[in-house]
Amino acid sequence: MGAYGDKVLGAGQAYYAKYFGGGAARYYFDVTEAYAWNKLKLVACPFLHKGSWARIPEQVAGGLTFKPPRNDINAPDLYIPLMGFWSYVLAASTLQVRRGEFSPEGVAVHASWGLALWTAEAVFVWMALRSLSSSHNHVSAPMMDLAAYTGYMFVLVAAALATKIMFLPYWGQILAGGWGALASAVFMVKTTKRIIFSEARSHGFDGNRHNYVLLVLAGLQFPLHFWLGSV
Repeated sequence: MGAYGDKVLGAGQAYYAKYFGGGAARYYFDVTEAYAWNKLKLVACPFLHKGSWARIPEQVAGGLTFKPPRNDINAPDLYIPLMGFWSYVLAASTLQVRRGEFSPEGVAVHASWGLALWTAEAVFVWMALRSLSSSHNHVSAPMMDLAAYTGYMFVLVAAALATKIMFLPYWGQILAGGWGALASAVFMVKTTKRIIFSEARSHGFDGNRHNYVLLVLAGLQFPLHFWLGSV
């Protein structure tokens, strides 16, 4: 196991250096331990967040940008979503081990199923933003941002699966799954409303269309959590 772990770690480092070593992608991994802890609390309990949900702008030589995650709790990162995704795959596989239903192919099934839903939600949010655009005003967000915002759901799904692994009462499992879906819905609505739609509001877009999109995004979290948690 030690040799296998070293091999996987080395491959992961090489993959990161090849595909995420650039300046643009490095932004999403510029995190600290304090940021990760505070972000996890924000994702798990978005109802308790008292501060602003807007990102902190920063003036640079090339123009205006946003502060990296280490300096802004509202900045999107890919470190936590990727760790949450892998935690989900491990939790789902562990649950099958406890039930005596595990097979090596199951790991690939959980990973591909989770990745497919992750991609589908990110694409859906991108399409929802484009639907608010007009010939004069363009509403969009970087795909990496959308991947980060939609990927935080894996943290909550993995936590819900952990309650099944620990054989908590059925009502406890339902409570954990329901809380995760509700927290994910609130987080997506708050994030989308305050950050992504700020450009649309500044150009006077129809508020009713915004509300419909937000409602759909919130409702989408419940079937997504149910599908991912159905191991």
